[in-house]
Amino acid sequence: MGLDARGISTALKKHWFPGQTRSANLKALKAAAGRWAEVNQLGPLFQMRMTSDDSLELELISIAEPIQLNFEQDRLVVGFRSSNGGPGYHAAVIDLLDQIAAALSVTWQWVASDGTHLDETGYATTRDFAALQSRMADFLLQLCGSVTGPGFQAGDEQGISLCTPLGLGHQPGKVSCPLGFKSRDWPAAVVAMDDAARAQEAAGFFVWWHEGLTGATWVQLLRAQLWQNAEWRPAVTENDRLVRDQIRHSYARAVAGKAMIPDELEAAYQQYLTCQSASDPPAEDGIGYRKYPIWAQPFKHWALSLPGYLSSSDQDGTLTFEHPAFWLGLSSLSIAMTAEDAGPFSWPDRFDGPLIEIRPGILCRKSAHDVSDGTSVQGAMIWTSRGNTHQLLILTLSSGLDWPFDAFDSWIMSVTCPDTTLSTHHAPTLH
Repeated sequence: MGLDARGISTALKKHWFPGQTRSANLKALKAAAGRWAEVNQLGPLFQMRMTSDDSLELELISIAEPIQLNFEQDRLVVGFRSSNGGPGYHAAVIDLLDQIAAALSVTWQWVASDGTHLDETGYATTRDFAALQSRMADFLLQLCGSVTGPGFQAGDEQGISLCTPLGLGHQPGKVSCPLGFKSRDWPAAVVAMDDAARAQEAAGFFVWWHEGLTGATWVQLLRAQLWQNAEWRPAVTENDRLVRDQIRHSYARAVAGKAMIPDELEAAYQQYLTCQSASDPPAEDGIGYRKYPIWAQPFKHWALSLPGYLSSSDQDGTLTFEHPAFWLGLSSLSIAMTAEDAGPFSWPDRFDGPLIEIRPGILCRKSAHDVSDGTSVQGAMIWTSRGNTHQLLILTLSSGLDWPFDAFDSWIMSVTCPDTTLSTHHAPTLH
């Protein structure tokens, strides 16, 4: 569920040399987008990527989905979703697209031939910002209405996500929103509000509510990035370093705009900077979804919750999750049953610990806790079946510290099989 917009340009300008038409238009597009980003002082938040010879995506703020631009014959087609950003973001995208259209000597068509408005908010044709804010407030009512009512109980166990990336905010009885947690009762309260009160609530839900990039908007962007993007560990990958630069830039722009940064946000920012050189895990409190467990489905048959501050990579079929304090490897196996496999599953000798029932139909055994040269290693094998196939998930934990092994059981007990009805715990509800 989201608010989407799609536009189609008039015919693109043709150049004297047909083979250069596409490249010339692309060059003009990139230059116009870059100038717009520079004028608006987006710094590292603005990202431009070619996804194919005919397609590229533009990212204005890292908490909204990228804008998709495609060359289709002699037209340019654009699509974007603004509900993760807010009315200010939507208006900014339209302004950017106006600049691109001017550079390409085209105009955007925002209404289909059958009269359908291609911008669900209507803003692309009306340019009425107050109406755009009202439409966003109505969208918030739709969102909250979709997760309320006597038949909706999922959020009591898995948590509810509204306009946040899948897996973040996986906390029982809470609602994860772009700017932080809300209580489980909050959606019903929003539904019961009158229009004026709901508009005020929407201003605190959407990251970019007002028109333009004011100092207050930069504060909200900083808050959203710390909640959604911050890793709360030393930067490992190029993307980690980009996230760090984007967060620093938002803070600098907020300070330059002389906006008031609330004490708890300032403290969270300083904690994030400290985590860039810390080997200890962050405390599970305050701002930052990745301080808490996040839900992930690493394999078709398996899902689990792991600390959100881990870095991940794929090493020859084994998914690895790392932190300065420990290493965790995950792998999945499928073993066909034979005629002799009618009895119970035969556990490998290595996994000789007590049999644990994670939930009906999902069983586990751990290996011994081995210590060598100051490093401890322990494994766990988790079993379920699919018809005539054994499905196995193998976890291997290695660390020179004790606390990761104290947390190991909680990671194991979060394992589910989201592709079957075996599990009573499924993916978090995402809208």
